[in-house]
Amino acid sequence: MKRFLLIMQQNPYANSLALEGLEFAMALSSFNQTVTLLFKGDGVLQLLAKQDPEKMVCKDFSKIYSGLSVFGIEDVYIDQNSMRNYDPNDLFLVPKIVDEHQIVNLIKDHDIVLTL
Repeated sequence: MKRFLLIMQQNPYANSLALEGLEFAMALSSFNQTVTLLFKGDGVLQLLAKQDPEKMVCKDFSKIYSGLSVFGIEDVYIDQNSMRNYDPNDLFLVPKIVDEHQIVNLIKDHDIVLTL
């Protein structure tokens, strides 16, 4: 079994990469792989509550995040620097906030690190 760290950096509706990253995380965990998510940069936007993607003619996939624990994905982190412009109360998910040093340790603790 491998430990995967997926660094989610994509704006949720700019392209399909954010949704594909989420689907990839769930697929990995369904094969009993350990998956950790780290939201960084524009990836923070994936966790903002009160999204209205229908105005952009996009499907709202934010509700999928509520099912992460069903897939065994319990470790969800968010980059402290990326949170500077956002209030943690604006997020629909409560990730652990980590600084640069902790991110380095996360990377070291995982077998495979992918940036999506």
